[in-house]
Amino acid sequence: MNPDTLLVVKEGERKTAKEILTDLSADLCLTETDIQYILSRTPEIRSDLYSENLLGSVALFIRCSKSKVPPMSFKLLSKIVCSKGYNTITEYSIIRGVRRLRKRKIYPPYCPVRITDLLITYAPFIKRILQIKDEVTIIAKTKKILEITEESGVVRGKSPLGKIASALYIALILSGEHRSQSEVAMLMGVSETTIRTIYQEMSELLYIPELLE
Repeated sequence: MNPDTLLVVKEGERKTAKEILTDLSADLCLTETDIQYILSRTPEIRSDLYSENLLGSVALFIRCSKSKVPPMSFKLLSKIVCSKGYNTITEYSIIRGVRRLRKRKIYPPYCPVRITDLLITYAPFIKRILQIKDEVTIIAKTKKILEITEESGVVRGKSPLGKIASALYIALILSGEHRSQSEVAMLMGVSETTIRTIYQEMSELLYIPELLE
């Protein structure tokens, strides 16, 4: 794909694929290397579908083993994209692009890491998306909850993202920066039901003295 190909993605404005990714880079924590990799992996199927393919390619990159970006939900990705003025891109159009590109198997699969390592990848987004004042304390408390949870075997077998979301939800309560389950669910790409279920199983952790320090 020629990164200089012009795309109409904003009303009354034309941008190249590289300009689009550069415009989104700060919000998505993409490096120049990431941008070049995404461009090299995005086939031009039809010009009128290229915007979908490009954002679908971003969504797949975020979830692949080469990425340092949190594997965010399509809903959150589309929200970030729309906040930059790309109103023609929706959650559904990103999903269509993902489906189209998955058939080509051009992205390596996501490589799981330790749950506490996965938590750290969300650090840049926790403050920005949830508008947290003291994200360092929040992340530290979340990490401690996860470590205790993993060691004790509480919620064994549950989704890693579900456990992170639930631990984050608890940490926010403990730190006096309460956010709704729906806000945390959107950030982590899980359902509110998942948070509610795991949170109830983790609720005993609310009374561990060391977490209240």
